Amino acid sequence: MCVGLQKAITCLRVNHIGKTPGKRWAHRAPDRVFFTEGVKKNKHFDNQVGNAINKMQEFPKLISNYLKVAAAATLKGKTPFVHAQAAIWSVPRLFTRELNRNFYTKYPFHSSLRPNSDKDYQCDRKEIEEKIKVFCQNNGDHGWTPGTWDRSPSRCDMDPNISKFLISMNYALLGNVSTMESAYYFAFDGSKMRDDEHSWKIAEEVFKRSLQMRGTQNEDRVIEELKDVFQNYEQLNTGNLLVIALPKEKLKSFAYDSKSYGIPTGRNIEEVASQPMRYSSHLSGEEGGLQARLMIHRDTMAPTSGIDVVCVNEDEEVDLYCKGFQITPPDQVPEYASLFKQKRTAVEESERQTRRELRYAIKALGERVTKPITPPL
Repeated sequence: MCVGLQKAITCLRVNHIGKTPGKRWAHRAPDRVFFTEGVKKNKHFDNQVGNAINKMQEFPKLISNYLKVAAAATLKGKTPFVHAQAAIWSVPRLFTRELNRNFYTKYPFHSSLRPNSDKDYQCDRKEIEEKIKVFCQNNGDHGWTPGTWDRSPSRCDMDPNISKFLISMNYALLGNVSTMESAYYFAFDGSKMRDDEHSWKIAEEVFKRSLQMRGTQNEDRVIEELKDVFQNYEQLNTGNLLVIALPKEKLKSFAYDSKSYGIPTGRNIEEVASQPMRYSSHLSGEEGGLQARLMIHRDTMAPTSGIDVVCVNEDEEVDLYCKGFQITPPDQVPEYASLFKQKRTAVEESERQTRRELRYAIKALGERVTKPITPPL
């Protein structure tokens, strides 16, 4: 998975686990299957999955938020994927939202998905597919050397001409827990696997561009304050866990099923999304686990794309996205019982408190920057 600003899970079916007049209950088929049949029966699930479940037990609220958002996305008629990123990317994401409050009031779950300028993505899907096709022709089916984890340009989604157009996604949180290859890993185990200096340079450019567009005074001072917040986010132990929900009717034109490093499998993404367990034999080895790639182009970047991006670390976003749906609390779903042995943990409460304080700091800074300047009398 790339170190980009955003990274995701999928289901085309809704499993109703109860029905009461005026209420809708749903939890995603893929996650329920992977938590039950997969963990117990599938030979490809080993101690790595057991270790992942143990780790997730430390963050019951985060997992509950994720399952609720994925269920709500399904009820909205969308296909949810899961993606993860380093916590530091909360800073440009939240600060940009503060500076553009009117836009995000109208499109609350739109995300630019990349920190770069939108003008970098005024290409169409066919241009990206052609780049990938040429890459595969020049590098073979895999485009990488099995067993290596370097940032070699022989990796499709690390090729500078391709990487900025792709975002890694998974079909289910436990559908892939591979090192360096899964949303789970970047949310829980590898949240600090990044080049902080390089990341800050990218974020700083985003801040400068945003502030210059507003004609902000004391730009350098604002950026210094943002750097302090950025460095505090670096200390968090979990990354950002995001649900990226794609419109069903646009699934094939927005994303594709992939092997490690973004190499297309050629499989129909709609079929894999509807029955991911059928493809669970590709959870290891050169296939790299159940993965997909979202292509970033003019259609996926448009506010009217229909794509929803929800950071499940943020309770306010979760509550807004799930509003109007009465979804069974995940801790009351038998298949997930092992995840919620503890309702709260000291580790998670500390992490959540730190995030709240940092979020309020960004909000206050954004309000200060956007406050109308009163001319002197």
